[in-house]
Amino acid sequence: MSYFIGRGDVYASTRSVTGTPDGFTFLGNCPELVIYPNRAFNRYATGVGAGGVLGSLAQSGDLPSFSLQLDEVLKENLGMFLHGLHTTVPGSSATVSITPVVGKFIPLPHINLTSITIAGYTAGVHYIPHLPTGGITILPACPPGAISVDYAWGSYNKVGMHTTAQPYYWLRLNGINVGDDSRPVVVDMFKVKLGVPDKLALIGDDFASMTFNGTMYYDDLQPDLEDSGRILQIRSVIT
Repeated sequence: MSYFIGRGDVYASTRSVTGTPDGFTFLGNCPELVIYPNRAFNRYATGVGAGGVLGSLAQSGDLPSFSLQLDEVLKENLGMFLHGLHTTVPGSSATVSITPVVGKFIPLPHINLTSITIAGYTAGVHYIPHLPTGGITILPACPPGAISVDYAWGSYNKVGMHTTAQPYYWLRLNGINVGDDSRPVVVDMFKVKLGVPDKLALIGDDFASMTFNGTMYYDDLQPDLEDSGRILQIRSVIT
């Protein structure tokens, strides 16, 4: 069962060792954020009499979770959701040795090629070049044996998938509460892990609308007994 449904601008930040945000990165416009508070982090008093120390925890049920939809995802942010890194590969040139197999596509180490040269071989006779995707298809006229391929490429973007450990983020929504007359609201989720998107659809340099699921975790570094997050809502709007 969902507890909160909102929409607005979503930001994410890595966390410092003290549990504070390092600085937020704008992720995009969120048509819908749904929180499912399945588990309550209940503190209870320990010790003797009224002087008991508030701090022990009792937990039950599944971890709280959320579903986050973004209108589009910038390529610079995609690494965050794929648990990898976004890098720009600069253009350059290289020589590589390959073993040709007739009728097969042979990939080269880079894409966005600007040229392919194989000494003693002719494109369209011995091989078919595939410049955008970075490779060649070997034709029957190509003689057996290793061949040396000289090629050059232009710069391109690369996002590694699952190349880093899944980090914790502080997630914030600045928006409105759909379930309460669209009143302004700020939602903070102090310690979350983002799941991978349900699909990737590339449009131009960015990725189309995506839905992410995530998990909320208990954060004992937060003050005021706010264990996993908070919803700050304005009851009356100043005009």
